[in-house]
Amino acid sequence: MSSKSTREKKLEETVKNLTKQVTILKEHVSALQATVILQGHYCDRVHHHLKMQEKKPCQDSDNIKLNGDDMPRLLTSDKVFKKVLQYQEHQ
Repeated sequence: MSSKSTREKKLEETVKNLTKQVTILKEHVSALQATVILQGHYCDRVHHHLKMQEKKPCQDSDNIKLNGDDMPRLLTSDKVFKKVLQYQEHQ
């Protein structure tokens, strides 16, 4: 009779451990589902934002070029700095 009770104790312990593992996995699945939902909302917002930008008519002032030849340069003059500030204020 003691061997049966020992076996029962081992089985009960195994059931408890498996129940804990299942609970942990369920919590993990819930967290993953929440992440997917939040990412979906974020993607919807970004998609809406991009659609609004595409619908927005292009304005000439949006296409400001500081360099006419598209070559990289270190731009440090006051004139260039003022243009950058004006552009940032416009947005």
